[in-house]
Amino acid sequence: MKQIYFSLFIVLLLGLPTQLSARDIVYYTLDNKGESHNVNRDLISFETNMNLPTVEHELKYYGGRLITKPSLQTLTDYALRLLRAGKTTEALDVFKMLSAKFPNEHVFHAYLSMAYELKGDYKNALKHAQKALKLNQYTHQETAWIDIKILEARIALQKNPDYLKDHTVLSLTPEQEKSEKVAKQLMIQLKERFPFSIAGNPIMADLMQDLGDCYAETKSFEYAITFYEIAMNYCESKDPKLRGKINSARQLRQKYANTAIVPLDQHSGPDFTIVKVTNVDYRELLLRYDDHTIEWSKITTDPKKLMSYVKSITSTTTVVAQEVDPAETEEEKNDSSLGIIILIVMAALIPIIVYLRKRMLK
Repeated sequence: MKQIYFSLFIVLLLGLPTQLSARDIVYYTLDNKGESHNVNRDLISFETNMNLPTVEHELKYYGGRLITKPSLQTLTDYALRLLRAGKTTEALDVFKMLSAKFPNEHVFHAYLSMAYELKGDYKNALKHAQKALKLNQYTHQETAWIDIKILEARIALQKNPDYLKDHTVLSLTPEQEKSEKVAKQLMIQLKERFPFSIAGNPIMADLMQDLGDCYAETKSFEYAITFYEIAMNYCESKDPKLRGKINSARQLRQKYANTAIVPLDQHSGPDFTIVKVTNVDYRELLLRYDDHTIEWSKITTDPKKLMSYVKSITSTTTVVAQEVDPAETEEEKNDSSLGIIILIVMAALIPIIVYLRKRMLK
């Protein structure tokens, strides 16, 4: 009889992961027409500073790889981490040498443009952004046109500090505001640029307002409100139209208060709990890492020494850019989270099973 009880207990425990998977929560929101859209809340956030402990760890990792197994890909990844760590001059020099050695490699021109922009040399940044786009129209996940528009706006602001009073950075058309592709491209750019920016940045304020406009049309008036609030409160936008956009979107909240969510077919049925997103606090989307000081004495920053590791390499066929991808599907995220939950549950069950088995054998 004890053996039977033990067997039943094991069956119930092993069925727990299946029960957990039957409680998947999926989030939905409404656009300004009241249409339902699935959103991955974990991916809608912005880092307001660099995760320097991670950057330091990656610098040491790629630094070791440069010594043991040097490649252009590793050097590119290393130089990008230097850029993220604030070593802009050193990273700029590396990308200048790489783009001079491999003038037809769009990745080097794209990163060189990024480094020049961070140095404040917008004309050279624009030149290399245009070069990268000419070499590969798909560079930077097809968002290079946004880079170019931003750099053109920066140059215009140098000539006329009031430029954004009468212009916008992107000058989006109504058709572009209704484009999910443009919304995705804007999200990619903003997530990538946010850690390099400081509060009160007028360029970021303008882009964040554009993101709100796109989200209201294509995905979520709730997140549109949040993006407008970030533009106004964090980026310190002075645009008088923002308050009106926020009020209009809040009226949609009342209008669609009783509108039912229509989930996708793969989210229908008893295995899913559908949650309607509302009242998103903009501060929850602004992530900040603890301050950290990198120990540079153990990290190579000399561009010439870094280039010496790859002096014999003549091919760039394996070099790819490391880029933000906020378009990870809800299914991928849910599958990943579920896998972790199952592993944790199974790990916790093993000692319980062993203990109970020993008790049964006594």
